[in-house]
Amino acid sequence: MITILALVVVGAIGSMVFPKLMRSHSIPIGKCQAVPLSFETESGQTVRAEWTTCLESVTLVPTAARVNVSWKAAIFHDTASMLRPSDHGNTKIYLVDEDGRRYFFHALGGAAATDTEFRSGDTFHGWYDFPIPSPIPSRMAFIDEDVGVKIWFTIR
Repeated sequence: MITILALVVVGAIGSMVFPKLMRSHSIPIGKCQAVPLSFETESGQTVRAEWTTCLESVTLVPTAARVNVSWKAAIFHDTASMLRPSDHGNTKIYLVDEDGRRYFFHALGGAAATDTEFRSGDTFHGWYDFPIPSPIPSRMAFIDEDVGVKIWFTIR
């Protein structure tokens, strides 16, 4: 009888100590960074644009830190559009912790995983799954070297 009681107590303590590992835990971030861009149309005309990357939230699950991102384009031309290529295999997108350690994504979805054509004012959403650092640092940054984005956030 004592052994059975001990197992029940240990099980109850285990679920109280590790509740975040048993289910997902979403942390709202809501930080954005806009960067100026210019590109050439097929006709050779140079077009100015502004590219905004927003770090919407980070969802912690037992196997990954899912970083939810949105992108918006402001294109200063009536008919031009921009193609954002898929990030499959892109090593210029990563997380970095306070000590400079880099963490590369191992899965992605939404607009991060597809070639997406943006017209001015369009907003698209995507996500990246990164390994969860151990121990979890208090601050990290989402880096996209392709467009010069660096967004610091707190995950505790």
